[in-house]
Amino acid sequence: MDRPIVEFSDIWPETLDVEEAKGKHLPIFLGNDLVVDLARMPHLLVGGADGWGKTNLLNCMICGLARLLSPERLQFVLMDTKLVEFVTYGKFKHLAIPVSHKESECIAAFNWLAGEMERRLKVFAKAGCCRINDYHEQGNELPYIVAVVDEFADLIAKHGKEIEPNIERLANYGRASGIHLVMATGVLDREIVTLNIRRSLKGRIAFKTLGEEQSRLLIDVDDAKSLCERGDMLVRMPDDTLAHCTCGFLSAQEQDKITEQNKIVGNLFLKYNPARIAAKVLAKAVMSNSLVVPFLPEKEGFKSIDDALKHQKQLFKEMTGMQEPCDEQSILGNLRILHKELGKQISEIENDPEEAAAALQGIHADIEAQLDALDNVLENNRQSAKNEK
Repeated sequence: MDRPIVEFSDIWPETLDVEEAKGKHLPIFLGNDLVVDLARMPHLLVGGADGWGKTNLLNCMICGLARLLSPERLQFVLMDTKLVEFVTYGKFKHLAIPVSHKESECIAAFNWLAGEMERRLKVFAKAGCCRINDYHEQGNELPYIVAVVDEFADLIAKHGKEIEPNIERLANYGRASGIHLVMATGVLDREIVTLNIRRSLKGRIAFKTLGEEQSRLLIDVDDAKSLCERGDMLVRMPDDTLAHCTCGFLSAQEQDKITEQNKIVGNLFLKYNPARIAAKVLAKAVMSNSLVVPFLPEKEGFKSIDDALKHQKQLFKEMTGMQEPCDEQSILGNLRILHKELGKQISEIENDPEEAAAALQGIHADIEAQLDALDNVLENNRQSAKNEK
């Protein structure tokens, strides 16, 4: 006889006003008897064979946390190179940056996360504290960031050298800065689930595996091979205890309902959030095979876009009279100006939506023109280098 389906609503509450959530900053309701605080775990590795519940669990976490916490308290960075599972979150108001679908965008997203972590730690130091909890206790607002990566195997196989250092840095300092990783894969071998990843992601969740070795790779015991129901999972806690529970099933209807309730009204926030523009600049540079560092106001900017960028002088000059970018420092200065102007206009949206919207549209058009020109310049530069060879 088939076991009754455990529904998402049977597991996840609609508010934080429940006993199980008390004292937890990022409560994850894994089962009727198991509620963990992701803020303390502080990172999760999820694995198992296809079709046994991994992605359903990720969607439960995203929708469940979004229902419990406001965007001022929680933001997501979502990565889905399969273009299947996270498409529905395109206009989610809890997004820190747009959903990353291309591999280059995922690399940029990890760079952005590492840069944001460093920025936060500097902010904490100036405030005389070490952790996000201390910062909140001083009366400051700063959202937790949960980065969710579905099926990361291809990313690690192709771009492990670029991504793993950032995963390691986030694992070491992410908890203090309020940035947490949840990474899932159905490919369970040591070339994908590397030693660095296992060391970095101390919390583990195993759905049914296809063999004992895969189970041991995830949770250090053979038991995941014997799981026989969809949604059944074994949770290896950071304190090394092992718990068995059943993940609630999130129907497409319930998921659509929650995403609709948490949808951006209009698309201003999607287009004009400064962090998103910065990530877009970085993603385009990565796609053009240029060596870059994470873009942040405090950083030194792009390392090598070559002399070809000098041809953009006229473009930058047309942007509200900014200085001509004759070198990398002036390019960074122009990006700072855009960054500040975007932030200023976003803050004015509530006071005067129509005027702010008009200003943002103008800024956005300028940035789009700049990015298109950047693509052309980099492509021409790359072709020139190829011809010289």
